Amino acid sequence: MRYLLALTALMSIFFSSYSYSNQIPEEDVSKARLTLGPDRWIQLHYFLQTNFNYGKLDSENSYDFQIRRSRIILNGQVAPKVDFFFQTDDLKAGNSSDKSKTDNDSDGANHIFTQDAFARLTVNRGFQIMAGLLTVPLTRTNLASQATTLCATEDSNLSVMSNYSNNGRDAGVMLRGLFGTRSLEYRLGIFDGYSRSAKDAKGRNNSDSPRLSARISWNALENEEDESYFYSENYLGKRNVLAFGVGVDFQNKVYPTSSGKFKNYFAWGADVAVDVNMSSATVLLMQGGIIMGSNNPGEGLSDDETIIIPLYDEFLTFYGQAGMLFFKQVQPVMRFSYRKNTLNGGGTETLSNIAFGVNFFINSHYAAIKTLYSHPLKDSIDKDGKRLDLSFQIYM
Repeated sequence: MRYLLALTALMSIFFSSYSYSNQIPEEDVSKARLTLGPDRWIQLHYFLQTNFNYGKLDSENSYDFQIRRSRIILNGQVAPKVDFFFQTDDLKAGNSSDKSKTDNDSDGANHIFTQDAFARLTVNRGFQIMAGLLTVPLTRTNLASQATTLCATEDSNLSVMSNYSNNGRDAGVMLRGLFGTRSLEYRLGIFDGYSRSAKDAKGRNNSDSPRLSARISWNALENEEDESYFYSENYLGKRNVLAFGVGVDFQNKVYPTSSGKFKNYFAWGADVAVDVNMSSATVLLMQGGIIMGSNNPGEGLSDDETIIIPLYDEFLTFYGQAGMLFFKQVQPVMRFSYRKNTLNGGGTETLSNIAFGVNFFINSHYAAIKTLYSHPLKDSIDKDGKRLDLSFQIYM
């Protein structure tokens, strides 16, 4: 009987580890954890990403060292079908106090904040209820794990919810479910968005309507039991992916106009992701998408939430990125993005850039070095200079 119990325990550990073997680092629960009782445990992770950047803007050279990300992550379980996820962040700590020209949106002070915080009730695989500070499910890039991004730095052209959602997060409730081995996934969320009590915003969202966001996606290949909340931009050959997705985002009467009235905000996106093993030593990765929107309320607010004249009424963004992983360690990457803004006062603004780099994985995403050279095109030349980034990350 004693040997049977030991064998059962070993099998339980094996299958538990196997179930989570393909999950992204943030949600990997197969590692050491503190058990508090039956169906109760907690686990700690830490993610650190350092960055050196060198760039040229307005004929001036500039460089900066910084802690690009410093995250403390807790996940755990409190009941048989109830778990939680919590993640902090501290962006660009150590950045030049004079606001470097290559990264001029941070003063280098420590500003630790809550990035994600939600509890989840899993009735079954096809029906999960989440509540807290959640990722708005508009695009695949918005839902991507930032520990597994393909490129060393994000593309500002894809930040389509600036000032509206801190890093694409919002407080609310979301339903999520997956069906079949070739997973069909849905996400349906109700979020705060902008309430009628926003500072100096008389008339904004008078009915106090919530923000609504939804996404549906389908992986045409076998899902391999990946139940991760976040997507990975770079599975490193651990999964075969051919995924298609569409998402929408809406809130009533939240976009201020110069006439003092308010318009509805609406955005939609469509994307595709390919991540397949070409051979035992080569993995091909390609991703692309389009995002369109009108009346983004974040463009009508200053940092202190006072109304200003909006910068633009509509935007169109499309992007593509690709990489080829050789021998699980070396990965050349490239990325292109294009964004067209329809300005509120008339006319358009076009922003685009192209980037190239190489990733070197010392131990998967747990220890990696990434390089990226970004070259602006068209109107972006006056806004974003040429830039070289060198990043090192560790994950525990």
